[in-house]
Amino acid sequence: MNGSESTVPPTRWRRVGDFHLMCTDAGVPVPNELWDEVLAALDDPTLKGCISMVGDDGAPKLDKQQWTRSNTVIRKHGFKTLVMTDHRSTLAMVTASSWLGLEVQARPWAELEQGMAFLEVPIELREAFREAANQLRDRVPPYRP
Repeated sequence: MNGSESTVPPTRWRRVGDFHLMCTDAGVPVPNELWDEVLAALDDPTLKGCISMVGDDGAPKLDKQQWTRSNTVIRKHGFKTLVMTDHRSTLAMVTASSWLGLEVQARPWAELEQGMAFLEVPIELREAFREAANQLRDRVPPYRP
């Protein structure tokens, strides 16, 4: 992929240490084939946490089956999940889902440092974590590990 807008997938991900980082563009449907790849990378018992970021001001456009499958994988492994977005409705929805037993927090982008503390990202990984999060949000390749 050359990094142009036309080739940027609506969901991108990387791994930093034992953490899965993914970014989904707001309002753009994610093809099931791509979501299958995301979930395959997330379905890893060695992961300690996941950060799911929304790259724009808005909600990700996932269908009910995609949401359900994501929650199933996260519950299976029981790792902490952080959602980074500036979209107020999404922040509220994630907070509500934490009442259903998921260890999840939602934070605006300005609180990435607090989010890394919640996930217990080791100090020595935080710069790489921060860099990968910003690159995924800004659509900088690579888009997949």
